[in-house]
Amino acid sequence: MTKAELLGFGRPLDCYYAFPECSFPHVLRQDDIELPGRMCTYREILIMIVINAITDEPEWDRKVFDKETTAKWRSEIVDSDKDITPNMIDWIIDEVKWKAENYSTTSFVVVFDPGVVKSDTAISEELQNALKDGVRTLEHSLTEKDYHPGSDDRIVDLVHPSLFPVVFGRTRAISGSLIKREGCLDIIGQETVLPVPAEDDLTSDSFKHYSWGFQWLPCDVDLLDHGSCAIVSYINNLHPQQNAHLYHIIEKIIAQAIPLWNTTLTCMNHAYWRIPYNRVEFEACVSGKQESDVGEESSDDESWESERSRPIKVIKHWLRRWSRGGASQLTALLPLLYTKVRPMLRT
Repeated sequence: MTKAELLGFGRPLDCYYAFPECSFPHVLRQDDIELPGRMCTYREILIMIVINAITDEPEWDRKVFDKETTAKWRSEIVDSDKDITPNMIDWIIDEVKWKAENYSTTSFVVVFDPGVVKSDTAISEELQNALKDGVRTLEHSLTEKDYHPGSDDRIVDLVHPSLFPVVFGRTRAISGSLIKREGCLDIIGQETVLPVPAEDDLTSDSFKHYSWGFQWLPCDVDLLDHGSCAIVSYINNLHPQQNAHLYHIIEKIIAQAIPLWNTTLTCMNHAYWRIPYNRVEFEACVSGKQESDVGEESSDDESWESERSRPIKVIKHWLRRWSRGGASQLTALLPLLYTKVRPMLRT
């Protein structure tokens, strides 16, 4: 068996795994935090918010081609008093039409860039009911219920990573090999206590966002041929024998989510913008200080905040360049948003 090497267990807490083909930014990695990414204008974010709301409606993929319905949507957008121009509304309707055509073949829709994906049909009703039945059985078997904080005792945490996390200095683990689900109960008592990670083991001195006390305990999943998968390790707080049927249900749900994950992890074409905007023009400093007044006594943070506080000059010609082409122009542009879908999760 392969020796287990995990974060805080054989590897530094802040160990960074880089993909061989494409490295994705990590929210807790210093280099990625400082990395300048694709920036959207506020109005482009508004466009995505409206598109998300429209695609939440039942039968949105049919309604977007109905003139009466789209007229109602236009009126509601105008009445919302959001900073949305008529050209932006035209774009929104055309983009939703384009998404509807893709939805007919994929059964999911990308609503926020670079890849927030949602679907009403990815998990079948039959599979949803099987999960509900399995969870109901699990809940009834509990002798003591753990209610989620702030839920007024209405939400029960059955399987939650914070219920029984790894506690450094207390939790026991096997360091010599990887333990599979089938034999995980047989090794109880053979483990050694996980030591508290040493601060010197961190790879970064500037950012210390990792806990020396607790860590969530994930499960291992093998991706198999033909789009299926297998959970090969213990799911925290889910007995591998008494709840074996739930393991199989969760495996099916994960398998159905893989196509959505592949789309989410597809590299985005950063050269595309709904609103071409390559230069920012600012008004004068609102603080009353001129740039020349900022002396050496001022810290870098103060200078940065002063610069960021300057209002941006109003741009009056949003989306004019692209709106002239209508739906045909948009249909040609939108496919440029994503590069060819790359299955980062091999199936």
